[in-house]
Amino acid sequence: MFRRFDPNGRDVSLPEDQWTDGMKSLVQFCKATHEEIFGEVLSVQYFKDPRGYLACYSRNSLTFNYRSIGKKKCSNWKTHLEYFMDLIIHEFAHRYGSSHFSEDYWRGTTKVGAKMALLLRAKPELLN
Repeated sequence: MFRRFDPNGRDVSLPEDQWTDGMKSLVQFCKATHEEIFGEVLSVQYFKDPRGYLACYSRNSLTFNYRSIGKKKCSNWKTHLEYFMDLIIHEFAHRYGSSHFSEDYWRGTTKVGAKMALLLRAKPELLN
């Protein structure tokens, strides 16, 4: 397990044995869609970081900030599907650019959104 520390040196990693079935399902969805869209394996973690970010993506690694999103939302992500699709598309778009203000990033956002829509149309079972 990848471990993460806050600026004060406290471990903010959320161990897998504390993940709910819903959280595990979200991880599987992200891994499957990432592999379909980019052709590469994705690593997914949950952190309980006191900083306010919701998620973070770096090449083939996605982290959800469980503390910011909340247990209920993470555990029942399919009832908050628009929220999570927006967040996942936003994060996956960082593959194209790190700055939210760059043309590469915002073009990446529309590219990932289009690919995600076409993928879920072709393979709706990914949402099961």
